[in-house]
Amino acid sequence: MARWAALSIALLTSPLARTHEVVPVIGDFFQEDGQLRFVIVGSFEPILAGVDLTGLADVNESPLSDQSDALRRLSPGDFATRLEQGWPMVAGRITVRVDGEDLTPELLSVEVADAPGSNTARESRVVFAVPLPRGARALQVGWPSAHGVLVLRQMGVDQGWDGYLADGSLTDPIPLRRDAPWWPWAAGGALVLALIGAVAARARG
Repeated sequence: MARWAALSIALLTSPLARTHEVVPVIGDFFQEDGQLRFVIVGSFEPILAGVDLTGLADVNESPLSDQSDALRRLSPGDFATRLEQGWPMVAGRITVRVDGEDLTPELLSVEVADAPGSNTARESRVVFAVPLPRGARALQVGWPSAHGVLVLRQMGVDQGWDGYLADGSLTDPIPLRRDAPWWPWAAGGALVLALIGAVAARARG
């Protein structure tokens, strides 16, 4: 927790990242409408170009840096289209595991910001989701080291999980919010069943 807090402060107080500087991708996840949704923000040009960010401090250290630069020169709309087209490759490296079952991330939206300047990185906001099985208990997330570092936090719950993935490892199981199950087993269901039983007994009498 302390490491996450220190990293968060560093990210919030640092100046805008330089064009080729490798910085963490920032993500939130939450439960909504039977889905587990993820919102991640970062520089996706190196990822889409196939740059292996493992251990890199600067994209220029990669032989694929020119391809990353070419993607950055695209307009926000054109790069959003390229990212949508390349999503299967990106998603194929992300692990979203619920109760031991790997689920396929479905892309919901892509928003690409204008670059603040020629010497600063451009951020993209990507939203994806997986269907959440009824009664799901725990989530594990895996982020490939080739995509760099992911800083991730759980929203919508008290004392939600937070941490970061830097080496391609999988998180420990993260408890999920247990939504109220289907009636009549929801809270108060026992009382409803008791009332039904009483009515039935009176009818028989």
